Amino acid sequence: SKSGLGSSASISVAIVRAFYDFFDLKLTNSNLIELANYSEMINHTNASGVDVQTIVNNAPILFSKEDGITKLRIRTKGYILLLDSNTTGKTSESVLKIKQEMEENPEKITKIFQDITENEKKALNASPNNFGQYLTNNHLFLKELKVSTAVLDNIIDKLISLGADGAKLTGGGLGGSVIAYFKDKQNALHVKNILNNQYSIWISEL
Repeated sequence: SKSGLGSSASISVAIVRAFYDFFDLKLTNSNLIELANYSEMINHTNASGVDVQTIVNNAPILFSKEDGITKLRIRTKGYILLLDSNTTGKTSESVLKIKQEMEENPEKITKIFQDITENEKKALNASPNNFGQYLTNNHLFLKELKVSTAVLDNIIDKLISLGADGAKLTGGGLGGSVIAYFKDKQNALHVKNILNNQYSIWISEL
């Protein structure tokens, strides 16, 4: 659906499982990941594999070339508001855009990726009082990578002005969905009620 929520990876994993179930074949997680990622490469040209790993592991994960996949434990309590921006994401275009930026200015892009990694590590141990700021910081880094859009930026500004503790785009960028963090459920519901007539919105407890 190009919403930035990993729906293509979910479908890929489900189809592989369905075929193996139908033919009564044993399916290991490693085989499932390999086959689903093959499908994802067709969908997105150069998929990271993170969506598939997250779905198969049924847990939030952190991926790095050095350490591979690490399952995460989010200690922060609160609520995530998910908002569909009514624009479709363009993962393959985002990947190409960052690749071009990397070729033109490798030092700048490498530094942004390093800053994103450090920001994410700090967010894992953040308190509810500052977790949202790490989300917003992440969005600013993605904006520097030029994978955000004016539509997404405006939605994020609006969410924060209405009381969100932080917000960022989710998925490959250039469209798709936005997530916002709220310490308080009532604040999240209040914002949902204000924007419900403009966007599809869901709220989930962390």
